[in-house]
Amino acid sequence: MGANVAAKVQNHVITKTAVSRFRGTVNSLKDATRYLVVAEWVAQEARSSGLKAPSRSKVEATYEREKGTLFRSEAKYRAFLRKNSLTPAVFRSKLRTDIMQGALMDKIEGPKATSLGAKARKAAEIKLTKTLARKYRRETACAPKYHETSLCGSRTAPGS
Repeated sequence: MGANVAAKVQNHVITKTAVSRFRGTVNSLKDATRYLVVAEWVAQEARSSGLKAPSRSKVEATYEREKGTLFRSEAKYRAFLRKNSLTPAVFRSKLRTDIMQGALMDKIEGPKATSLGAKARKAAEIKLTKTLARKYRRETACAPKYHETSLCGSRTAPGS
């Protein structure tokens, strides 16, 4: 793998820089890698299913709605970002993945999937991740330090 490559899904490279941006939002380097690998699986599956990536305006509208719903003030929002080592860009990126994941679940499980209760939605997300793992794991490679055994088919990138 190249010097800045943490993982590779098919021909899409997940950089060590990207992993480090997400590192503060999760418990470990492997968790950050796991999140980004699954996000790429979601993006690839959405494309192969004919789903379009959410537009910038849709992500921005969702961002503003979530921000307004979750936080009563800009100060509380900024405190949340600091506490969770997030930036607005990372928060938007997570929302973009959530939107695509919801669209995929709707396509696979039916339109009610995104309106499920929290427990049922989590079960649907786990089911989707397992389905994507079966499809993409063999095409996913991770550098040794970033290797997440349940996701990465190998410890080095194919063809690298």
